[in-house]
Amino acid sequence: MMIVYKLYKHHSMALFISFALSLTVIPVLWVMARYAPVYLWYSYLIAYIIELLVIAGLHFLRLAR
Repeated sequence: MMIVYKLYKHHSMALFISFALSLTVIPVLWVMARYAPVYLWYSYLIAYIIELLVIAGLHFLRLAR
């Protein structure tokens, strides 16, 4: 998704996506390791889904303006 935003010259959104992924994976990884260590590798999937929902929400809020 970051590449698409870069191609359409939305550099601030592309920067947000790259920054948000690093801030999302680590807390989700910590929570999964603490409460469900068996599902530790799913933390990446969960982090990507959370980030996708946030990006979609921001995109639709931007279109609503």
